[in-house]
Amino acid sequence: MFDVIFRNGQVFDSENSRFFQADVAVTGEKIAEVGNLSGESATVEVDAAGCMVLPGLMDGHLHLFTKASDEGIPPDVSLLPNGITSAVDGGTAGVSTFDAFHQIDVQNSIASVKAYLNVSSLGMLHARVFENTRVEDYEEKRLLETAQRYQGEIIALKLRYSLDLNPQMPVEALDRCLELAEKMHLPLVVHVTNPPVDMAEIAAKLRPGDIFCHCFQAKGDSIIGADGKIKPAIWEAKRRGVLFDASNGTNNYCHEIAKAALAEKFYPDFITTDGSHVFHSFYKPRCFSLPYIMSKYIALGMPLEEILKRTCLGVARFAGWDSKGVLAKGLDADIAVFRLVDKELVFADYRDDAITGHQLLVPQLTMKAGTIVYRQMLFC
Repeated sequence: MFDVIFRNGQVFDSENSRFFQADVAVTGEKIAEVGNLSGESATVEVDAAGCMVLPGLMDGHLHLFTKASDEGIPPDVSLLPNGITSAVDGGTAGVSTFDAFHQIDVQNSIASVKAYLNVSSLGMLHARVFENTRVEDYEEKRLLETAQRYQGEIIALKLRYSLDLNPQMPVEALDRCLELAEKMHLPLVVHVTNPPVDMAEIAAKLRPGDIFCHCFQAKGDSIIGADGKIKPAIWEAKRRGVLFDASNGTNNYCHEIAKAALAEKFYPDFITTDGSHVFHSFYKPRCFSLPYIMSKYIALGMPLEEILKRTCLGVARFAGWDSKGVLAKGLDADIAVFRLVDKELVFADYRDDAITGHQLLVPQLTMKAGTIVYRQMLFC
């Protein structure tokens, strides 16, 4: 007798990027069986016919620091109804504020939360008060201490390398942050919107495992060269193991760049929202939510299996969530049920250029650690 059985659904095998017909049983906080369970019973039976049974989605970059940063959106109310069971805060907190972020959001969320640590000590507190960009003000000792204290929870160092923060953004900030990340034994995540140098230069400096964030942005320099193709240095970085995050946001994504990249089958390693409160991205036009962004990539022609792999398994492996991102016996019962519905809708980018999509991923049910935490009324 199991606690819950999901029956008749198309189960997503994230390791092999394929769907297969199966039932999924849960006991306690773990997946108990995956397969034909027609002879078994459970306390709760969920008929997932016509639906996809997925590992709980993961938003690998959004802003969750509530009650302290104007950027922060409440983790559970923003994640769980969207089929998201785990998330990574995109560097909202710095060394002066990370203790508060940990106590307010990490410790008090049903969803699993990890984070990038902003290199600027105060982090991102207000839309009109950007991070301190003075390289000499980076607090190396405190960065090392904070990364050590929250080892496993802090999974990368974050730099916003952008002229939007400071028209005199120090070019040397990237080299200094690479030095700091090396000492912290962490990857570096580099926000590249309107960068102070050519994208090729940034890509050439990043190490395997570092993240090139907002890869489809078009402010200032972009990943596309004058010939309309991906710059060779970008391809070389990808081959070398640099990771690319599409991280949508309101202003960090451009259809023109994405179309050119996808035409060459340059797929991002992560598809994330960059959802935040102050910039009105979460539940607002252009960004809205992770399933909405995923539906946009369907409209762009990216295979659904590839989209799903980048919103569950890829983030799980980067974040060190070894028991998540895969539906297999003995792993965490973080599960999302989705229906792919026919619906015509328009997706706009930061320029208000638009494309039309014809399918929408709609969350039906979310299970976190064996407990159903969201269920659409029509799916009951």
